[in-house]
Amino acid sequence: MKILKKWQYIWQLKKAKKYSEKTGYKVIGSLKSVKSSSRVKDLINELSVSIPRDYIPQLQANKLDPISSYGGDCANLHAELFKFIKDHYPELDPVFTIGSVYFEGKPRYKFNEKLLSSPKELERFEAHAWITLGNELILDCTISTHLNVKVCRQSAFGPILFGTLRHNFEHKGLYQIRSFIIKDYSSLTYEPVMLGVEAMNAINPKS
Repeated sequence: MKILKKWQYIWQLKKAKKYSEKTGYKVIGSLKSVKSSSRVKDLINELSVSIPRDYIPQLQANKLDPISSYGGDCANLHAELFKFIKDHYPELDPVFTIGSVYFEGKPRYKFNEKLLSSPKELERFEAHAWITLGNELILDCTISTHLNVKVCRQSAFGPILFGTLRHNFEHKGLYQIRSFIIKDYSSLTYEPVMLGVEAMNAINPKS
């Protein structure tokens, strides 16, 4: 899988918006470019503190392995973060995004078309979820931990990733949590298929 160019990602994002709305799901987000880089950094700094303080303890309370569970909890976590960003950082124009993600040309999460026709036949949410800020800036809080566990065989949390395709993603570690950081995340590429928390709730077999 080749890394998409920025304009290709934007085109796929718009295509996903049209498909989601045609299917009857509400999509929040204007898909316009985000101008405030300082507010993006404010958001990332806040999330780096709030996730280990508020979210990871929930996994531990449920007696789950917090690292592997966090790495696979993309839909739930990003749904919560989408609402938070919409309420507290509305100028960043968050878009809840569902699709496929690849690393070094190989699929890490591939959108299963069965999610569109018969999701209850699946045992889990066979896709990836992340947040797009505006129409090009990707925010992904879980994929680095997934890569640590599944690719690098490291039992360690990964950092929050944010950036645009074809550039090495910037990263921010979770506050007071040991992180394993891969040297280069630039081979990550994302393919949007559907948009919106409403769509995710409808196609998620666990809903």
